Amino acid sequence: MQAQLAAVMARSSEDFGSASGASLLQQAKFPAAEASPTAELRTNPARLNPASSTPSAKERVHVVRAGETLEQLARHYFNDPEYWRVIRAANPAILGDGWTLEPGMRLRIPTP
Repeated sequence: MQAQLAAVMARSSEDFGSASGASLLQQAKFPAAEASPTAELRTNPARLNPASSTPSAKERVHVVRAGETLEQLARHYFNDPEYWRVIRAANPAILGDGWTLEPGMRLRIPTP
């Protein structure tokens, strides 16, 4: 590492003259330790509340009919009954810990 730094210093002094080459390298210092870093996080408020009343552009809403199951919905929307987990994960507020679908439930169906 010291050899690389010596090579850079030598190259800088050749290109810019010995005084200015060294000053260019000395200017590249880190900010003082007392300076506290700041950042601002911005996000879409709709993403913060997954149970919001309006579905996003990448979701559909399915109104449950009597006798329907998550597996049937997964087969219908994804052509694979194993995708029931995707539907369940998209509807935690509606389904809670239960598995029973009630007629009239409005389930979000995310698009893959």
